[in-house]
Amino acid sequence: MSKPQSETRVATPVSAATFRDKAFKSRVLILPDGRPVPVEDFTVTTGDPAVIEFLEKHADFTRQASAPQPE
Repeated sequence: MSKPQSETRVATPVSAATFRDKAFKSRVLILPDGRPVPVEDFTVTTGDPAVIEFLEKHADFTRQASAPQPE
């Protein structure tokens, strides 16, 4: 008699997003939960959904187009 196989749930990966800071070349933003988000060379790249949501609402940031993935 075989054992029933348990389901394995895999988290859906969040693709990285890149944002351009229109105001500062470098700075550190603080998320509402207290985590720092460093800006380096006008850029923030992250896969963290909370950071993406925060930057999408921030007037100083624009989301950059993703580079096409090689096949």
